[in-house]
Amino acid sequence: MLVYFSTDTQHTGEQVVEYYRLRYQIEYLYWDGKQFTGLSHCQSRKEEALSFHFNLSLTTLNIAKATHYLSIAQPERPPFSMANIKCLYFNEMMLDRIISLYGKDPLIKKITPTLRSFTNWVLSLPDFLPHYC
Repeated sequence: MLVYFSTDTQHTGEQVVEYYRLRYQIEYLYWDGKQFTGLSHCQSRKEEALSFHFNLSLTTLNIAKATHYLSIAQPERPPFSMANIKCLYFNEMMLDRIISLYGKDPLIKKITPTLRSFTNWVLSLPDFLPHYC
């Protein structure tokens, strides 16, 4: 059972729940920004530099989300996670490297469907199993 509180007595219960849901999405966006796009790596003290850095980091998240999720129909979209996108690209890079070491072209039509299914296997693991990316 979850209990949500608000100091504004004019809000309905539905509004309070909606605000908490939106707040969680914003927190997750900042967490992804800190974890994967260097949101907290700027060492400048100038307001313009900090503003540019924060905007660039959050824009990177938005571009990644648009690139990977806008092509999927709304009801079928999984929750956005920059960790999943990073893992997907890491898997593709490693497989391309391994195949290239054996003197093969990773873009051969015969290999491509198998590669795509293999690069996505980590993303389909149940949540209780560790993801190694």
